[in-house]
Amino acid sequence: NPGVKKITMPDMSDKSNYTALYVKLFSDFINAVNSNKKNVEWIEDAYNSVCLMNHCYKSSGENKTIAVSNEK
Repeated sequence: NPGVKKITMPDMSDKSNYTALYVKLFSDFINAVNSNKKNVEWIEDAYNSVCLMNHCYKSSGENKTIAVSNEK
C-alpha cells in the first residue's frame, strides 16, 4: 500500500530485546523525579505509546494489519 510503512519488530517473547530499554526508562524517570524535572512532551510520548500498544493489541486480535495515524 502506498504511504504505509511496515516496521519490523524483534521477538518480544525474548525479554533481552526490551529489558535494557525499561532499565533506562525507569532510571530516567527516577532522575527526573529526584531533580523535580517536568516535561510536557513526556505526557504526549506516553499517550502515543499507549495508543500504539492499543493498535498493536487490536491488530493482533483481528489477525490483520491496521492503519495507524497520528490521532489525538
